[in-house]
Formats: sequence, structure tokens, C-alpha cells
Amino acid sequence: VPPVEGRVLKTSEISHPLLTVLWISTDTHLSSHTSRCRQMLEESGSLGLRIMKMPAWAYSNIGTEKSGSAPARSKNSPSERLCQYVGAQLDAFLEDLDFTFTDDKDPTKNVREPLAWLQTVVFELNHPDGNEEASIAIWDMLVELLGARINHVRGGKGVPWMNLITYAAGHNFKSYEFREEVSHLRYIIDKEQHVNLLNSRVTPAKHSASTSTSPGTSATQLPSIPMTVVTSPSTGDPDKDPDVRQATQELYRKVQQAVQHWAWDCDDKDKDFPDYPYNALVSARIEKAYRSGALSVRVSDFHAVYFKDMMQRQIADPMKLRLVFRYPTPTFDTETQVRCQPQLLQEIRARNCVVFIGAGFCAPAGGPSWGKLLELVAQRGAQQEREDAKRKKLEAELKPAAEDSGVKRVSSLRRPSAQTHIARQTSAEIGADASEVKETSYKMDDVEKDVIKFVRHGDHTAYELAAQLLEDSMSTKLKEYISEELKVIERGRYFIKLRDKLLAGGYKRDMSDQEVKTYDQAMVMATRLDYVRCISFSAILTTNYSLELCTCDDGESCGLCRSSCPLSKNQPPYVDIIRSVNDNPDEIPVVQIHGSVREPGTIVLSREGYRNLLHTVPNYQHFLKSLMLSRTILYVGFSFTDDYLNEIRSDVMSMRKDNQTKTLGYALIPGKSESHCTYFRDHEGVVFLTWDDSQHGFGVLDRYLESILCLTQSVAALSMAKVILFAPSADDAARGQGD
Repeated sequence: VPPVEGRVLKTSEISHPLLTVLWISTDTHLSSHTSRCRQMLEESGSLGLRIMKMPAWAYSNIGTEKSGSAPARSKNSPSERLCQYVGAQLDAFLEDLDFTFTDDKDPTKNVREPLAWLQTVVFELNHPDGNEEASIAIWDMLVELLGARINHVRGGKGVPWMNLITYAAGHNFKSYEFREEVSHLRYIIDKEQHVNLLNSRVTPAKHSASTSTSPGTSATQLPSIPMTVVTSPSTGDPDKDPDVRQATQELYRKVQQAVQHWAWDCDDKDKDFPDYPYNALVSARIEKAYRSGALSVRVSDFHAVYFKDMMQRQIADPMKLRLVFRYPTPTFDTETQVRCQPQLLQEIRARNCVVFIGAGFCAPAGGPSWGKLLELVAQRGAQQEREDAKRKKLEAELKPAAEDSGVKRVSSLRRPSAQTHIARQTSAEIGADASEVKETSYKMDDVEKDVIKFVRHGDHTAYELAAQLLEDSMSTKLKEYISEELKVIERGRYFIKLRDKLLAGGYKRDMSDQEVKTYDQAMVMATRLDYVRCISFSAILTTNYSLELCTCDDGESCGLCRSSCPLSKNQPPYVDIIRSVNDNPDEIPVVQIHGSVREPGTIVLSREGYRNLLHTVPNYQHFLKSLMLSRTILYVGFSFTDDYLNEIRSDVMSMRKDNQTKTLGYALIPGKSESHCTYFRDHEGVVFLTWDDSQHGFGVLDRYLESILCLTQSVAALSMAKVILFAPSADDAARGQGD
């Protein structure tokens, strides 16, 4: 068997192992479409590129031997020969990988962790004669063999840190049949699915017990690996065909995202490899924490990575540290972006800044999105209407019998009596009643279908239509249902306590996936609440109905619990909010401008409700305008899709003089283009601090808040820093007085 091409990763030749990218082509040569991606990988100091090609004889009748989705493997057939060839190639490749890395418990010992240095596998689908059917057949076989060997080597634990990318160039790869074949492959999982990287380690006992399965056999359950498929309409020249060029650019972005990894400053004397990459498992754990907004992440029982200063520190002695780097895309520099906005920092130091919190800020609390909430309420309303109709039908059936027995006032029959009657019916009678009820047409059933259709459309206008439809159909019940759905979300104090508990005990490897996810979200949410309380904001406005901003134990003493809503019986003290400046973070006023679950009647969610709130509630519109004119607003997690708030801001902009250039506010918002930022800065008075969330996740929001805190309060800036105090002598001090 010929050796695998590419950089050979052997610890005897380099100072430390490299993260490996396996590139498999279904052709005898590599396409020019992928040359830019491969060049990026070869130039990386932490990545090793390994290339595997198919032999020329691999395509002999391979496309005619398909049985189902994989080639039939009769004895001495081309498929069987190719299977043996590829299997030998993969075995040689896996044996070449460095399987060891430092044990968390004892840094002086190395433990075997299979495939810990294999990060990404790229499949390149092309054929010298344009036989795309044969390429798909070979691709199916390659994936099956790779999955079987991963199961064998990993003992069924899978490789959740690894990425699979398929690039297919050809007309048939854009077809519906190819997409269907990809969607039914067993090794594809949803990229948004939560992966527990703590339980991905293979213990020696489990590994040795599971190696009895032959690596050449098909596994019963292939490991869960994220799959990305990029298709090109043809094999033409990217410089001449814009569609092909777009596909190759997308492949470059996908590969760049897949090979994101972390390294630490290991050896300054090593010119070729000064940075020591973390293995793929640990690197994936760091990347996940970075994108989610965590302050730090443990990489072993003795070390942790802190994102504030990009350092790896010893937990026992934080002053023993090493620099940490992210490749190929570096971390987003929020501090530089914030320093470019001195007016914002000045307004915060002067306690003249109001924070405006939207739904995105409280996303780690685990509540439903706006669209999901509307769906839940519509489903509940339809279910309640069906139950009411069934109860009325039973009451109507019981009424004649009650009149015959002389019972009066049957019309006031209580619901428990009807439920008792249902419980006494036979199962056949219940089934008959259910079928009859199902045949009846209900108004809320149609409303539910329309709401789901609007929500699935995904547009803000469609959301407003769905909310208005629900309000017209359900009246006061709508607000009650919303309140009940959102009351299950924990208060902010719960996340703070959970965070403190985790910091005291740390993550346990026997935690379930749901426990790890809960702790991860609690860490981020608790930290965001700390930022809001520690940054010198003069007031907090929020469009959220729920109580994630409550940080007190008794539910009465924090600013949120003492506040009221615009539609409350006692309106918020608008004048005091505008004028007051309070140094106690627990006494900062909080206004839920769209209502609260504590008072369901104050909730506003439809366009008509917003209109009434703006034009019929005394002083509300004047309060918002005065606040925007007199204070600087920092929007956090706000989407700028509320039309009436945009209208108020436009009115405030029209009040400015022609030569007045005061910025009304700033916004931490992801994914905005340069032209979008320019428009809002010049015409809406709002400066966007944005970032590419596809490259950095939503955790940059937390980095921005951390930078704002450190640049406005010296105490926060000096946390975890070594401070050198210089005490000059009396003579030095005297000489310095004249300077």
C-alpha cells in the first residue's frame, strides 16, 4: 500500500504533535478548486495536512455495483478491492497519529486518547471522466469505512470535536436526489445540538473492551459528526464561472471555520513551531466557551484559559501563565473597538448612560424565542378550545338526564362533574367522543395554523401579524398564557447561585449532557447580570416580560422587583428616573416598558397594543423622548425592529439642530455590514459596535461588556493583574515636586 501523501506527523521530527486535517479525494488528482484551502492548511504552523487519493483502477465498474446507497461488495469485485485498499490507507494513517496527551490528574503522565489530534476530514468528490455516480458510490464507501474505524478506535464514544466537509463539483451534485442522499446519512447531526465534550474521553478500560469489533466491518451506530456539504454546479474555471467561484469561496469559509483551533506559547526558542496547539478535544472545548461568552474554561485540573487577557494560568498560582492564541482567525479585539468610542466611556463614567436590554441579552436563560412563544401560545389556545368544546358537549348530553331526575339549574353544571363523567366512561366511548370532537371545526385550530405559518416565515412583520391575530382571537387569555409560559424561566438570582456552585465544585465528568448545558448557560447569564450591575448605568430599560434581571433573594428588594410598568396601576416614576443618579446597583431603577409576567394585564405584544401604549398612556412618549435627549442609550441584545421605538428616535433626531452631532446611543449588535453601520450612525444617531457572529459566535457581546467595565472602572481592569507599587524616597519625591 502506498504511503499517505502530505506532511508526516511524527514526534521524532517535530517538537510537538500537530492537529491533523485528512483530505480524501475520490479522483487520482486534486481539483484546482480546492488549492486555496489546501494552501491555507499547509501554511499553518499548527496544522498538518494529510492527503489520500483513489487509484486509477478504483472506477472500474464501480458505478454499476451499487446496492442501495453503497456499492455491493462481492468477492474479488472492484468495490471489494477498493475497500481493502482504502482500509489499509486509513489504518496506516490512524497508526501514524500521536494518540497521547497529558493526563488532567497528573501532568507528568501521558494517556492514550485516540484521534485526539484529528480535527477535520474533507472529502473532495470529482471524477476524471465526469462519472459522478461512481464518485458518490466511492464517497459512500469512504464514509462507511471511516465511521467503522472511528467506532473501533474510539470505543463507541465518537469524536464530537471533529468536522466532516464534503465538496462536490458537478451538475448532478446540485440535484434533489443527491441532497436527499446526504440528508439521510446516519453520521449527520444538527450543528446546533448540544455536545458534551466532557464525556468524550475514552478510558483505557472502555477502550480495551470495545476493540473486539473488526474495523473493517460496518458499525451498527456511526459516531455523531457534524457534516457540511458544499456543491459546485460544474468543474469549470472559478475565474470564469461566478457560480463556481462562489462555491469555492464558501468551501474556503467552511474549512476555515472547521479548523479553528487554539494554541499556547510553548517554546520561544523554536522558530518553526513556537506555539503548542491544544489537541482537538481541548481546542473544541475552548472554542465552545469562547463563542458562548464564558469568562474562562478549564483545560485540565491544573490550568485554565482566561479570555480577558488571553492567558493560560495555573489555577493554584494565577501568576504562572502563558499566552494563548486562536488560529486561523484571531479573537475579536473588543477593547480597541470600545476605545474608539470615548464619548460612550465618558457618559458611563459620569453615570449618564441608560442600558436598553432586549431579548438577545437574556438568551442564555433558556427562554423561548419570540416566534416559539407565539407558537406555544397558539397551540395552548387551540387545545383549550378543544377541551371547552368537549366539556360543553358532555354537559349537553347530561342535561336531559338531569331534567328527568328533577335536578334544577343544569346549566350551571360544574366542570369537575363533567370530568368525573368522562372518567367513568369506557375506553370505547372515550374514543368515539374524541373522534367526533376531532371532526368539529374550531376557530383556534385555524388560528394556530396561520400563526405557525407566519412564524416559520421568520420576518418581523410576520411576527407582528401572528401576535395581532392571537390578540384578536384570544383576548385577555393571551396575556395569561404568555405569563404562564414565561414564569417557568428562572430569576437572575438562580443563575448567580448556580454559577457560584459550579465555581466551588467544578465540572464533573459524570454530568449528563443537560446538566453541562444548564451550567454553561448559567455561567454566561450570571456574568452578564454582573456586568449590568457593575457598570455605572443610571437606569435599565428592557422589552422583556420575564424576570431574568431579578438579582435579589426575597423577590422584593432589587430594582426590577420594586419597579412598575407603563400600564401598571402605579406608573413608573419617570421624572425620578431621568433625574436620579444612584451609586447603589441594587437601587438602579428598572422599567419593563412592554409589561411584566408579574402583572399579565400590562403585557403589550401587538402593533395595536404598541400604538395604544404610545398615544394613550400619559407621559410615556414624553418619557422616552426626554430620556433619549438627555441620556446616552446603550442597546444590548436589541434588534431595532420595534417600529414605534424607531419612530420615537426619529422624532428625537428631528429635534436636533443642523450643526448638532451628538450621538443618541450605541448598540452591541452582531452581523451588521459596514453600510448598515454607516446608515444608523449618520441618520439614526446610533453607533453600532458589531462583529461577525459566524466567526466568533455571540460571546463577543460579553467581551464588549467586559471591555466597557474595565475601561470605566480601574478596579475591574486590575483584576488578576500583578500590580507593582513604587514608593519613592523622600528626596525623590521632593525633586519630583518641581517637575
